[in-house]
Amino acid sequence: MIKKTAPDFTLEDLNGQKVSLSDLKGKIVILDFWATWCSPCIQSFPGMQASIEKYKDDDRIKFIFVNTWESDINPQEKVKTFLKNNNYLFNVLFDNSNTPVNAIATSYGVRGIPHKVVIDQNGFIRFESSGSSSNINSIVSEMSAKIELILTEPQPNN
Repeated sequence: MIKKTAPDFTLEDLNGQKVSLSDLKGKIVILDFWATWCSPCIQSFPGMQASIEKYKDDDRIKFIFVNTWESDINPQEKVKTFLKNNNYLFNVLFDNSNTPVNAIATSYGVRGIPHKVVIDQNGFIRFESSGSSSNINSIVSEMSAKIELILTEPQPNN
C-alpha cells in the first residue's frame, strides 16, 4: 500500500453532469483510466463489471471509469455506443472535454492504459497498477483484496 494525496478533479459524466473527487470523500474510489480502442482495457472489463456487481450494494465503494486518450471528435457518443453494445453499467467520466487535453490522466501520472487507482476514504491513493488480465476471477480477487485492505485499516479519529 502507498499513501499519497489523490489529485482532485472535476469531470463530466455521460449525462453532462459534473463529478468531483472531493464530492466522494468518505468513499473508496476506484478509478479505471481507459479508452475504447484499448484492447487490454476491453479485456479487463468483464472482471471490472463483476467487481462492480460484487460491491453494488455497498455505498462505501465507487467505481469510476475515466475515459481518456480518445482520438474521436465525439468521445461521449462513442463511449455510449460501446457501453450499450457490451451491456456495461459503468460510471464514466471524460478526461477529454472542457479540460486541457487529458489533464486528469497527466495529474495521476498515467503512462499506459488500463491504469487503475484505488483511493481511500480520506482522499489518499493507496494502490496503483497498469495493465490488466482477462481473467474475471483474478480481477475480482485483486479489486476485493485492495478494497478489503482499505476497509480493515484503522481510520484516524477526526
